Amino acid sequence: AGSTTVIAPNCGAESKITLTPRHANAAPEFGAGTWYISAVAPGSFTVVHVNSATANRTFDYVIRG
Repeated sequence: AGSTTVIAPNCGAESKITLTPRHANAAPEFGAGTWYISAVAPGSFTVVHVNSATANRTFDYVIRG
């Protein structure tokens, strides 16, 4: 597995993150449940995901709180 840290200045330690696949290549990982938010901190959050060479696995996100 790989991980991606997203820099998000409006993110707080108690924020709730919602991800939505933006492209068809991201949808299978979303459906398989192979990704999750592993950390939320002031100014960032980290997503653990499959480490794949597949391009264009883009997600949109919403931060609440």
